[in-house]
Amino acid sequence: PRTWPAWTPWACNALCNSTSTRARDCIGTCGACAGAGAQNGTACHGPGSIAAWSTWAAWTCSSTCGGTVSRVRTCAGDCGTCDGDSAISSNATCAATAAWSWSSWSPWACNSTCAGVLAKTRECVTACATPICNGSTMVFSSIPCNGSGVYLAWSPWTAWSQCSA
Repeated sequence: PRTWPAWTPWACNALCNSTSTRARDCIGTCGACAGAGAQNGTACHGPGSIAAWSTWAAWTCSSTCGGTVSRVRTCAGDCGTCDGDSAISSNATCAATAAWSWSSWSPWACNSTCAGVLAKTRECVTACATPICNGSTMVFSSIPCNGSGVYLAWSPWTAWSQCSA
């Protein structure tokens, strides 16, 4: 006659939420086994992980040229979804971190076509649309000049002359 062996252990056969099952195979050569070869049990959770948010990443600036700050997090897990946003922004502003440098100073030149003083200039070299360099782009001297390149300064004193009296 045919008989049932012992049941297999209860198992959760799905990655996430499922119903536990167990089975047995009818053995023998003659006749049929009475009863079922499989049974459903209670609700179970398989080997998958329940979806959950990671911790928020550090605040980051939207651009190396300065901008607003934001941060992100990720939803990880095989079972279900995470409620809420994966990114948030703030109205707070952040400073530029882009590389910058100053060009070389220009030669001294008169800053006016009439009367002026000698000045020299330099430029902020950066990929940002708005210059982010610290410092001044122009320096003035106290030496007077005019636009034709003539320095307006007293010539040296001549030698003392004999008294004319």
